[in-house]
Amino acid sequence: MDLQLISNLWTFSCVSIVALTHYITILFAKIDADIFHFYDDSKTKTVSAIRLTVLLRRPMKINPGQYMYLFLSDMGVRRRFQAHPFVIAWWDDSLKATKVSFLIEPSNGLTSKLIGRGSLRSVVMDGPYGKDLRLDNFETVILVAKGIGIAGIIPYVRSLTYRRVNKDKNYDSYRRGLITRKIDLYWVLEDNCQEDWISDWLVDLQMRDSEKVLILNCTRFYPRKMTKPPPIVDDPHWRFVYQQQAILIIEGFITKQVQRSAGKSKVAVCGTSVFTHILRNIVIQTLKEYKDVEFAEVEYQPHRVHHIHSRVTSKNWDQIEMEATNLPSQLSSRERYLQRSQLGGTENSTYFKQKLARKLENESNKGRLVEWRPGASNHLLTLEQGSEKADDVQDWNKINVREIM
Repeated sequence: MDLQLISNLWTFSCVSIVALTHYITILFAKIDADIFHFYDDSKTKTVSAIRLTVLLRRPMKINPGQYMYLFLSDMGVRRRFQAHPFVIAWWDDSLKATKVSFLIEPSNGLTSKLIGRGSLRSVVMDGPYGKDLRLDNFETVILVAKGIGIAGIIPYVRSLTYRRVNKDKNYDSYRRGLITRKIDLYWVLEDNCQEDWISDWLVDLQMRDSEKVLILNCTRFYPRKMTKPPPIVDDPHWRFVYQQQAILIIEGFITKQVQRSAGKSKVAVCGTSVFTHILRNIVIQTLKEYKDVEFAEVEYQPHRVHHIHSRVTSKNWDQIEMEATNLPSQLSSRERYLQRSQLGGTENSTYFKQKLARKLENESNKGRLVEWRPGASNHLLTLEQGSEKADDVQDWNKINVREIM
């Protein structure tokens, strides 16, 4: 028998045995999971997000940016053999985690089925997978998220904060190598109800950094004025911004923080492709003047879809899923949309393409996108920001209200 054939058969047999052993291992490692639902402020009380918390059978070390493949065995035979990746948003212990949480925005498919469940009795986990951006190698870290993109950003905030403020001698090795001195977190909320998704986690972070061992600044941008007290105590390091152009403010803060940084800075973003593209261009412009700044996208990137489940959510955003960071251009993705749509005739097709070209040209010229919801007022006034310091880069009172893409 040919030696090459024998070698191929031997390789195939080894790979098959390893794969089968791995599958059998995760197949019988079933664990329970709790599901908590978050609702929006509408009259119908639509589910805006789901927090899936899993108790691990054995402790493991979790790094930011990692994700798990979940087999939801008790949701039907078909789901038993389907693995769905979800990014780990939070965990209980830095070195020996026994509980991990996933923040999921429901959409069509599997995540829509989770809306009607309060728990799962048979969850199989495979992982963790994913890569760490190694933000601990930078003195200043700027983290920007929009909407459900906070699920990909909050793990890095947790990791850096816990490493810096933990004084336990058992965690000396965990703190080793960390040079980060300052973290700026900017979160653009698409709806005020989204603050509930991670309010308890933000409270935990604020309390842990109460002595300002690590200067953690958190700025949240709300699309409208809040009707209930915020869950977090407002102080100079934890800001609330209502009805403002978030991109303009973030752009100014990035420039100023990079200018102030004594060492290297890194900007990490998690949001839609359009939002990420805008932030990337901001950093590129900053690089023309300051060289010690880098840009990165987290491995998890949410993207838009058309919902087919009317009761899932009022937002047109997909559930958490992992995808490559190579993002298609706006033009190519929208051209595919035009190709899929059945336009009635050449004149209509030309009209829509010309309209699309004008829109993309305006977006390119402005460097940022503006989107209005039905019923939005053109004359909304901003709130006084008396607590802001005079040296901040933007005069927020002069910025009109916009819905930032």
